[in-house]
Amino acid sequence: MWDLNYSQEPMDWKLLAIHLMKKIWIIVASVLVGALLVGGIYFLVKVVFGPAKEYQSVSKYYIDFALDENGEAYEYFNQYTWEDLIKTDAIIEYAREQMEEPLEKEKMLEAVSATLLSDTRVLTAYVTTNSETDTLAIAKALELSIIHFGEQQKEISQINILTAVSNAQQVIADIRTLRAFILGGVLGLFLSLIGLLLIYVWDDSIYIPATFERRYHIPMLGTIYSKELIPNLTFLGKDCKTIAFVPIDEDLEITYVIQEIEEELEAEAKEDAFTKVLGIGSVVSDPSRSESLREVDGIILVVRAADHNGKLIEKTLSLLSKQEINIKAALLWEADEALQKCYYGRGVSRA
Repeated sequence: MWDLNYSQEPMDWKLLAIHLMKKIWIIVASVLVGALLVGGIYFLVKVVFGPAKEYQSVSKYYIDFALDENGEAYEYFNQYTWEDLIKTDAIIEYAREQMEEPLEKEKMLEAVSATLLSDTRVLTAYVTTNSETDTLAIAKALELSIIHFGEQQKEISQINILTAVSNAQQVIADIRTLRAFILGGVLGLFLSLIGLLLIYVWDDSIYIPATFERRYHIPMLGTIYSKELIPNLTFLGKDCKTIAFVPIDEDLEITYVIQEIEEELEAEAKEDAFTKVLGIGSVVSDPSRSESLREVDGIILVVRAADHNGKLIEKTLSLLSKQEINIKAALLWEADEALQKCYYGRGVSRA
């Protein structure tokens, strides 16, 4: 009696490894496509069609705070204060007045920024634009404006320049193209492995006899070219003088299967192993054929290898089981003999 329980079928890691080795070109192609796709898009966005070049000038100032009526310095100018002050009219408009060719106020507001890195007495000012000339012009005017601003504030005694404006340097963008290519390759590798693993899990085909025996608990005599086929058939013939080969699907040419078997038996001088060998078509295509199976001693299912026919095998076995027709064994047809040798090792095939 056949039995099937997919949940208890163990993972055949060796067969999985062989399948992955045969599909190694898919993995390699996925890695290359992933790298080119992710890395290429990143390169186009960040480099080819990336933002225009930017130029930046940096200047630093030391602020001497005045003393209040208690003799304590006014030190409440924090980072947020300067971030706001640097964009006020008191600084921007005075800076524009110092320029030979004043730029638009909006452009200057976008260009300037300031921060306190650690010490509240050290102010760092930045000017960033897409033009080296504009950056340098704004930075020099801003330098004069910050000094003037300090002179107008009662809380500030004076502002001294620590680092004067000298030049405008191009801002080097943080381009990580190599990392993008590597990330794309890793994603391609991961997705291809997951995809191949899912295909392997969902594939109900029979590639080797061991899979059929583990899944359906029915002995498989081997493949048409396996060394164990003739001994298994000879042993089967001791109790079964009449056997019938039953294909799983109608498309399988059963006459050719029987001819191959008879030639193999004759080559091994085993032509008298059976008194009668029948070929009966698929019982799924024509259930009435099962009646003729009651007249034979042994029934051998002929299963086409790698045919995605798991459900068809189940339907055949279920139909015969309901009619109390027992399957003696099975035969794997059109099997990949190279796969058999790779899985079982050398010496498993006569061809």
